[in-house]
Amino acid sequence: MLLVRKAEGGGLQLEPARRGLGEIPDTQGTIAPNSPIKRRLLDRRAPLLQYDLDFGRSYTEVSPAERRFFQQMRMSAYGPVVVQGELIGLLCCGSKVSDDPFTEQDLELLMTIANQTGVALRNARLVDDLRRREGEQAELNKALSTTKEQLEKLDSVKTDFITIASHELRTPLAQIRG
Repeated sequence: MLLVRKAEGGGLQLEPARRGLGEIPDTQGTIAPNSPIKRRLLDRRAPLLQYDLDFGRSYTEVSPAERRFFQQMRMSAYGPVVVQGELIGLLCCGSKVSDDPFTEQDLELLMTIANQTGVALRNARLVDDLRRREGEQAELNKALSTTKEQLEKLDSVKTDFITIASHELRTPLAQIRG
């Protein structure tokens, strides 16, 4: 699984998801805004084969850095994970055990799994956002509680000051009246 974020200038930043997915190269990549890879994955919402990327005529203008990133991933097929018109990930498949090429049915299955992954990823991000906001809310509540305690102490000091001041003013007044 590659997670996708928007990069400056309209490109896309790719980063492998590392949790529980075995040995994944520690590398990040960028796809240019006008790259044929971006057009295929986002605009056409079609899977991309490494074979097509390496030998296809429509990918001759792909930058060497983009090409190198996908070669380092050592995968054979990439399915776009698109949610609400935004590319949020790429589902990656290694080569088949038999080394046979991917068939149309294989790619259709990859796209079905990628679509379901999009729903799961969106839900996971919503849960993460909710947890982060709950944490922020807890910190704000703690800060509010601390501020309340400080205000209560200040109110107590104020009350003590007024009590002492009024007592100290009453004593001379009582002597003057007497």
